[in-house]
Amino acid sequence: MRTKDSEASLNIQRGLSESLNSLLSNPYLWVILISFSIRIVTLDYYPIGDTTEARYSEITRMMLESGDWISLKYINGEPFWGKPPLLFWLQATSFKVFGISEFSARLPSIFISLFVVGLVFYIAKIQFGRTQAWIASALLSTNVLFYILSGSVLMEPLLLLSTTLSMVAFWQVIRDRERYWGYLFFVGLAIGLMSKGPLAGVLITMPVITWLITSDNWRNVMQRIPLFTGTILMLALTLPWYLLAEHATPGFLNYYIIGEHWERFTTADWQGNQFGTTHSSYIGAIWVEWLLAAFPMSLILIIALFTLIKRKKSAALPILREDFSRYLILWIITLLLFFTFTKNTTIIYVFTSLPATALLVAKLWQIKSEKNNKDSNKTRKSIARITIISVLFPFFFLAVVFFYMPYVADRNTEKFLVENYQKLNSSGKARLIYLFERPASAQYYSRGKAEVISSTNKIIAIVKQEPDVFLAISVGAFKNTPENIKQCLLKIGRFGRYILFQGNKQNCNS
Repeated sequence: MRTKDSEASLNIQRGLSESLNSLLSNPYLWVILISFSIRIVTLDYYPIGDTTEARYSEITRMMLESGDWISLKYINGEPFWGKPPLLFWLQATSFKVFGISEFSARLPSIFISLFVVGLVFYIAKIQFGRTQAWIASALLSTNVLFYILSGSVLMEPLLLLSTTLSMVAFWQVIRDRERYWGYLFFVGLAIGLMSKGPLAGVLITMPVITWLITSDNWRNVMQRIPLFTGTILMLALTLPWYLLAEHATPGFLNYYIIGEHWERFTTADWQGNQFGTTHSSYIGAIWVEWLLAAFPMSLILIIALFTLIKRKKSAALPILREDFSRYLILWIITLLLFFTFTKNTTIIYVFTSLPATALLVAKLWQIKSEKNNKDSNKTRKSIARITIISVLFPFFFLAVVFFYMPYVADRNTEKFLVENYQKLNSSGKARLIYLFERPASAQYYSRGKAEVISSTNKIIAIVKQEPDVFLAISVGAFKNTPENIKQCLLKIGRFGRYILFQGNKQNCNS
């Protein structure tokens, strides 16, 4: 009996050892580990920048300060209607656990991105095999846009989680008929509604409905997906907050649903945007943005497409025959078509198409041409090399953080100005006042103490009345400041966009 137990134990140990050795010798695993390790280590090597990162971080800080997790507040206590609260809740939790810092502000996005990579690996392994799963995961992990946003204080990582979870869950419902995947489909929708709003539902349902129409799978879906109970679950996870937010700040639903999700995309230079920047672009820009954002994966797919058109029969042809491949193509194409006639787009809008792009490239690696194995092998080797070489981007990013960011960071943040003010504010009672405009990063790094005035004429009275005061004036505004007011200011130093001054009461003449 002992001999059998010993042999069984040895077999288990050998199996674990072989699995571990196989895992550690996997180059794609190292690509992913190195990429995320560099991203995590560099989270706090550059400051929270204006405008979006600083705005969201300040909203979270005010949420913790006020204890109000329902009605989001912005500067001066104004209600923030720009986004639902899920990111702020996650960020607030991180602040509570790790303290308020650049690291804790960006940490939720890292975990969200890792989960997305896990979903891509899972579905790729089921559909294509383990090697293709590693390739898809490595390509996604080192994609430039994915890599940058995975450590940023933005809503996009949550939107990506929402769309990826729902798209993977829907396919698993069709494939395995497991009912819990149907509920996860609606959980993904709920995550989207609580991070980006109705846009998430559109980006999920468009490819799903289009695929159902082209594949004639309506009956199967109605039998397998818990449409009624799933919808109840989604509403239970989202509707309470929407109703509570409207009750707390009437007008929220009208602005958020109509303004942010209709006029924002149908009206170029939309003037109703109260909480962000409206972008003006050209019709069809989203396609160019996808080519750039998905590179080099987009290049691989385009080459495969031209090969298909040129030869009619090629290694890429089976992609169009398989349901899952068409599902992935529609995942990408419907998003691009949706934004084709929208003039208010940025490259970030293609973010949710990246998992499908990585999965399609992994599919190309798998395909073996029946008539031309040499071309097939060349394609597979090229994709494998591109995947491994892509680890160079995280190292390039590391070099940028250490050697380039110090020179440009202060142009997009008030961290360094605020730090100098705090060092000089020995009494802890000196005011920090911005002229004309107070950046969100100034509010965030000063923990809400930075003030703003709207006229240079107030400077003289403030300097004369206050025992100790500091003023931040933009470079352009200072050039137009009258000389008699300049005499009231003792220059401390320039920090990017602003110059920090200390009030000089002795030389201040009315």
